[in-house]
Amino acid sequence: MGPQRRNRIEMNENTPKIKDIYIPLACIGLAIVIMMIDVMFLSNTAYDNPFQGMLIIVVGKTILYTVVMMLGLGLCSWFGYSFDPFFVKVLQLVGVALVAGAVGDTLGFLIGGIASYLNIAIFLGLMGYFFSDNAIHALIAMFLVYAGHSVVTFLLLPMVKTFFV
Repeated sequence: MGPQRRNRIEMNENTPKIKDIYIPLACIGLAIVIMMIDVMFLSNTAYDNPFQGMLIIVVGKTILYTVVMMLGLGLCSWFGYSFDPFFVKVLQLVGVALVAGAVGDTLGFLIGGIASYLNIAIFLGLMGYFFSDNAIHALIAMFLVYAGHSVVTFLLLPMVKTFFV
């Protein structure tokens, strides 16, 4: 292997991958925009001002999903299923959870049952894309996102809403 080939390989290993950083960040950004549209224009819940709703829903969900996914991955690491690099996997899981939840919530309000199929397609597609290298990690990640969505939506977010409403 010549020096030019070796330098190209070393350079590619040091640059962040699109799959690891940019696509999860794009998913998170898209989810935040969708949640903001949902809170501002489509939400059934009346807040005193729309910024309070955005603070509770958008910022609250993003922070809660991140904490729940970090705890879930830490628990998996404790049981011997390490996800490396840790923060990249957290970013991927939060991106999948937020975009699938935002699309499901917003489109579920607009088009009904078809949104469930779209939500499942987005969820499985992104999980397959991010975790295609290891089947057991894909199954664990699917469970983490599903359990994390349940914990955030039905337990933690209502508790946060009681402090602000």
